[in-house]
Order: sequence, then structure tokens, then C-alpha cells
Amino acid sequence: MAGKNTQHDKAIAALLSGVPIYKAAEQAGVGERTLRRWLSENEQFKARYEQTRQQLFERNVSQLAELSGTAIQRLREILNDQKVSVRDRLSAIRICLDNARGVNAQSIEDRLSEIERALESGDVGGVL
Repeated sequence: MAGKNTQHDKAIAALLSGVPIYKAAEQAGVGERTLRRWLSENEQFKARYEQTRQQLFERNVSQLAELSGTAIQRLREILNDQKVSVRDRLSAIRICLDNARGVNAQSIEDRLSEIERALESGDVGGVL
């Protein structure tokens, strides 16, 4: 059984690295059909794959959040540094404005989702 778990681990790692399924199967030492069967029929494998994928996603989001603070500080430095070219400062401004628009768009989408849920449940008094 340890051999199968090792193959599962190798297959999951390969799949999450972004290689095509035939390559992931090759790296795990199994046939492509076997890996496809695991993905469609093996509940234990699917659960481990999904759990590992979610953990990787959460770790990446956490790392992006950490980096965003550094990026914002660097943008601030560029915007305030008169030695930086006008073109580069304008690029920094454009990045800031584009991100601000994205945050605003997300807020609007969140609000629309809230209103849609309220309409579906018939409880519109609290959101309108």
C-alpha cells in the first residue's frame, strides 16, 4: 500500500506543478488511464488532491498578501522620487489606479451577489 500512496503523492505533486496529465502519470510511474481513473473514481485520491491543491492555493495567496505590502511601498517610493523618470512614475500611477478600480469592481460584485441572494430568499428589506 505504501507504493500506491507514494504514486498518489507523486501524481498529485506533478498535477499541481501544471504538467499535462500524461506527464503527471509518467512522473508518478503509472499509466495515463490509471491517473484519469484516480481523478474520476478514487474518492481518497480526489480528496487528497483537492486538500493539497487548496493548501497550495492558500499558501500562494498568503505569499501574495505579504508581497503586496512590499509592492505598495515600492510604488510609493517611485511616486515620490523626483529622480525617477516621468514615464516610470506615470506607470506607477497607472498601476495604482488600475488596482483601485479592481478593488472597487470587486466591492460592486460582492454587493450585487448580496442583493441577488436577498432577492432569491425574498428578504430584500435588509439590503435595499
